[in-house]
Amino acid sequence: MLVGCTSVPPARLSECPHAGTARYNSIPIASRDEHEQARRFLPSRPEYCAVYVVRESDLWTDRRARRVDVVLTLTGSPIPRLPANPAMLPSVFGNQVLEIHDNVYAMWEMAPGDYLLHAISIAGYGGIYLDQAQRNAGPGMGVSRVLTCASGSVLFFAVGDVGFRHTLVLKDLDPDSGMEYVRNGLRSRGINAGRPGYRDCDLKWEPT
Repeated sequence: MLVGCTSVPPARLSECPHAGTARYNSIPIASRDEHEQARRFLPSRPEYCAVYVVRESDLWTDRRARRVDVVLTLTGSPIPRLPANPAMLPSVFGNQVLEIHDNVYAMWEMAPGDYLLHAISIAGYGGIYLDQAQRNAGPGMGVSRVLTCASGSVLFFAVGDVGFRHTLVLKDLDPDSGMEYVRNGLRSRGINAGRPGYRDCDLKWEPT
């Protein structure tokens, strides 16, 4: 399985003292302390588990289709009505929604239990929203899978693409590949914030 991209993002973007200062592909990036915790590959509380989700790379997916929002919810929780604009997803899911992209991964630390991991294509969001609206309810949330968090466990997943329509799939990722991606990547701290597309710790930015 190929994960990541051939280019490595600037390491300095993982060195900001405050979360959200740096941006990469318009995604707010986590703080230095949050990156250090992610690279330990252990939950900070031993009774919790750590969940990592990366964007699988390929040779055919258009860059516009690379943006994916990932959401972690408890199983059995009702799927709420999605907002018309994906930028408003945090108003529904709070900090349980994170955006991933090439070289940008998601990480959560969760209490033990069963969860649903959802991957939502931003390029295909309009179709997901309309499908849910026509049904007057869920279940439309992109592609989903169940995962079980056990105390002290570390789980890795990859969001990939199938076919020329970029249908998303959620795959188990072997720990070695997952850890390599995380060491070379950036931890997401939210969803696409628009401009600036790229901003460093000194707030110097340029569009991407």
